[in-house]
Amino acid sequence: MSKKSSFRIATSLLVLILFQLSLFAAENNTTVVITNWLTLGPVKTPLPVFHEKKNFAGKKFEIKNLLEFDHFDLSKLSPGQDKEVASFGQQKLRWAAQADSALKIASLNRKTPQKAYAAAYLTAARWMEIKLTIENPHLQIVYFDGKKIGKKESANSEKKKSAATKATIKVEPGTHLLLIKTLFDPKCEAPWQITAKASLPESIPSGDLRWSSDGTHFMNVKNLLDEPEISSLSISPDGKFVALTVRKSQPPSDKYENWLEIRRYSDGALQRSFRGMARISQFKWAPLKNRYSYLTSDAKGVTLWISDLQTGEKISLLKNIRDFKSYRWAPDGTFLIYSATEKYPAPKTKLKKLEGMPDRFPGWRNRDFLYRVNFPDGTKMRLTSGLESTNLNDISPDGGKILFTISRTDFSERPYEKSTLYSLDLKTLAIDSIWTKKWQGSVRWSPDGTKLLITGGPSMFGKIGVNLPQGVIPNDYDTQAYIYDLQTKKVDPITLHFPPTINRPFWSPADGKIYFTATDRSYVSLFLYDVKKRTFQKIDTKSEVIGAITFAEKKPLAVFNGCLANVPWKTYRINLKSGKTELFYDAAAEDFANVQFGKVERWTFKNKFGDDIEGRVYYPPDFNADKKYPCIVYYYGGTSPVTRDFGGRYPKNLYAAHGY
Repeated sequence: MSKKSSFRIATSLLVLILFQLSLFAAENNTTVVITNWLTLGPVKTPLPVFHEKKNFAGKKFEIKNLLEFDHFDLSKLSPGQDKEVASFGQQKLRWAAQADSALKIASLNRKTPQKAYAAAYLTAARWMEIKLTIENPHLQIVYFDGKKIGKKESANSEKKKSAATKATIKVEPGTHLLLIKTLFDPKCEAPWQITAKASLPESIPSGDLRWSSDGTHFMNVKNLLDEPEISSLSISPDGKFVALTVRKSQPPSDKYENWLEIRRYSDGALQRSFRGMARISQFKWAPLKNRYSYLTSDAKGVTLWISDLQTGEKISLLKNIRDFKSYRWAPDGTFLIYSATEKYPAPKTKLKKLEGMPDRFPGWRNRDFLYRVNFPDGTKMRLTSGLESTNLNDISPDGGKILFTISRTDFSERPYEKSTLYSLDLKTLAIDSIWTKKWQGSVRWSPDGTKLLITGGPSMFGKIGVNLPQGVIPNDYDTQAYIYDLQTKKVDPITLHFPPTINRPFWSPADGKIYFTATDRSYVSLFLYDVKKRTFQKIDTKSEVIGAITFAEKKPLAVFNGCLANVPWKTYRINLKSGKTELFYDAAAEDFANVQFGKVERWTFKNKFGDDIEGRVYYPPDFNADKKYPCIVYYYGGTSPVTRDFGGRYPKNLYAAHGY
């Protein structure tokens, strides 16, 4: 043999040895065995009658088919020690903890198939890929975060070694649920026990993966996106009932389920649910006792229904209205004002003459007009037409007039639009122009019909709403409130010396006071304005941010959604006379029951101009002052602050849950 050949053989042997060593090193993983379990059951799960007969496909109903059948919705399982789960009939099952590397399940007998569930929580401190191995001589299906990752459809034979269920999973930081549905096969003599382990690369410390029977966890994306939320609220005029719209995502799709519920104000008890029915929209309480209205739509158009809460009777007041937009009840319940869109037909040629700069926008030529429909006879009258859209502002307390606005483009000055407010007499159709202004917001009548409550920018009525040094330009997105006297034409800028920005006003017919939700730095709070005393008072709502809010017309009662920076949204009821606030409904209580949040601290500083800059710090739930953490700094330089609302577009709690 030549030296050259010897060198080649030696080199080949060296490469082979190195290759084998590298393979050995790659398989040198760390193993973490599950020793903390939660178990549910077992319960008897007999085969159905006639299981021995073949179906049209020539197959019998076998024990593996029994394994696949779900006796309840697994997606609703949230294992926790001593938590009860409804089983078949009146039987209640309870999750029990067991600490052992081999989970032993005591069968009820050895004659009947039985089903049980085993669960464990995996907490990962980092992104990782793990290999799961679950051994069980009996049948099983294995789920990880609700997704089926493997199954074993037959029990071990006497001679055959247990066939393990194996899966490779990419795990993100956070807490995850491993759920095993297992079925006892009476023909299998092996003990009913489960062993499970996770293998991870040696480069990842074993302490970065932990198994537990405790489902407490930090906030995750599912908590942010998939939990139910209350998207709208409406309290009845007498304050006895509350209608709320529940919105819930339907993962893994990007679709949502929306449904309406009517609950009793006094205790939140459910009175009626519209879940699973045709989708309804624009629910409104009628001024008439126990009646409400809503819309349904199909290919023919929109139908407006009036229904009685007590009797269930309903009638269709409007049918098949094309391009229906919105509606409002008259205070006495004898008619409604609604708007519908007239769509401008598309040109027959590709050449289009622009009627102005906004004509570049799709749908700009469409116009909204107002109509009246009487209740209960359904007779209708068209109220407006012309070149420009007419938008309803309010109906007078006596039902004799309406307020509506026409907005026109004006590129000569900001905000490049002016609004003209009109009053229309519903008997004579006589029209009166009240003003043409910039920066107009909402306009509502006072309870006695002699004044108007307006929101708008500081510049809406000239300098009367501006409280700034000479030469300083006001922020016209800092919404103010005004009272306008219809007889004297005088404007009272009631929030001139009130720093918060007005969001939603309500002039209560029940007590004559005005209630505002207003943005105060990073808080959104509820305030009371006493018209006679000309004083503001902040109302304690147990919330840092108020979202949707609804007021009763005839009682000093309200219902609202509120949250803290580190407490999810909940629905509260408040007695405006006593100031007492109570929890009304917590739609996501079960979903957030095991979520642990970190503390949030207010943090402000003075900039070089001497201004106080409002801020806050979100800490990880397991914050340790002796450690260093990466920090995300979020600042916003817009015209309105980023409030302390929970979740939202920039989910600070989620960032903190990941160790920032």
